[in-house]
Amino acid sequence: MELVFDVVSAQQFAPGMLTSKSFKKAGGVIGRSEECDWSIPDSKRIISSRHAQVSYSDGHFYLTDTSSNGIQLKDSGASLRRGEPLRIGHGDVFCLGEVEIRARVLQDPAQFEE
Repeated sequence: MELVFDVVSAQQFAPGMLTSKSFKKAGGVIGRSEECDWSIPDSKRIISSRHAQVSYSDGHFYLTDTSSNGIQLKDSGASLRRGEPLRIGHGDVFCLGEVEIRARVLQDPAQFEE
């Protein structure tokens, strides 16, 4: 299993900004800090230094809001509850400040049942 986030919209693209990031079952941290697994530059400081946690459990990836400014689901406009993991669906678009990221959940073909 692998989760790939692609930046689909951003008000400000910084030189050298990663526009795609892959997460494995170990998960990772998304935020403004250079110490995050995916560091997203944000001169307006809307994105927190540690904005979100990606985790994996029971065959699914989850996103947990750890920020002060929140994360919204683009389609519904609903905000993630801070500290509560939300199961990530293929194609979900999340808004982190002015950055929109789309999830792609990739499954190892060897794991498909025949």
